[in-house]
Amino acid sequence: MPGAVIADVLRRRRVVVLGQGARVDRAARLMADKRVGAVLVTEGPRLIGILSERDIVRRVIAAGFDVARTRIGRVMTRAPLFCTPRTLSLRAYQAMRELGVRHLPVMDETGVVGVVAMADIVGPDERLVQTAAA
Repeated sequence: MPGAVIADVLRRRRVVVLGQGARVDRAARLMADKRVGAVLVTEGPRLIGILSERDIVRRVIAAGFDVARTRIGRVMTRAPLFCTPRTLSLRAYQAMRELGVRHLPVMDETGVVGVVAMADIVGPDERLVQTAAA
């Protein structure tokens, strides 16, 4: 169906949230345990960042930091782009492609409601799923 929105493709899995003072090794273990590719970083109810598997590889391991000592706040992406449940899936896909990211926090007027991954929007061959195609 043309004009699909993020709410149509948002996976209903639990959102993993940590504070910026948490260590990277804790984030990595949570991502593995919960089978997610990113954790959202909050300060109280406010979204302040996101840390992805790719961030851990590039900003921590490849940079020579110790995952057991490095705090998330040092290596996270600050003030990440986010979308809403009503954002068109095609627009979210385009934004992720332009920014070179694989995860977008999903927020509404109450706060964080989820995370949409590129894989939620595209099929295994990197084509938009039918609900997002015209």
